[in-house]
Amino acid sequence: MIQYFKENNIDNVGMVIPELGIRSFKERYDSFIEECKKNDIKIDKDFIILGGDYHFDSTVELVSKIVKEKGCVPKAFFALSDHYAIATMKALANCGYHIPNDCRVIGFDDIELGRYITPKLSTIKQNAKEIGKEAAKLLLSQLNGENPEEKIIRVPVTLKIRES
Repeated sequence: MIQYFKENNIDNVGMVIPELGIRSFKERYDSFIEECKKNDIKIDKDFIILGGDYHFDSTVELVSKIVKEKGCVPKAFFALSDHYAIATMKALANCGYHIPNDCRVIGFDDIELGRYITPKLSTIKQNAKEIGKEAAKLLLSQLNGENPEEKIIRVPVTLKIRES
């Protein structure tokens, strides 16, 4: 995603994030912040939007409120989940912004709905099948009486650029 930002002169970004108590969200957040710093991409602190209650409508309202107060948008928003990305797209449209001309939006997950909304959601795709395989291996080992130590298994992701 950072390479995509650089290739498209996106040097000012915002984020829409849930509470960071969940490890995967915290890792996405930390990694994004670190990579932006390394690549001279400014994360606009005014547009780090914490939409903590996981409700679509309240996220739309919160993003809309902040965008209206600021009177502008960054060149792109990265949302830590597709759910938040779609809510961000709705908020931007409600505020009169055109995606991707005024602001681009990229999510994370690649939920099916993202391929059917207009514009289609750009996202970081997780390999759900591989995640399921790894989870099944851990479960089977526990069912077989093994007590595996806690470990983090990372599955590669891919950037899917669509229309947002």
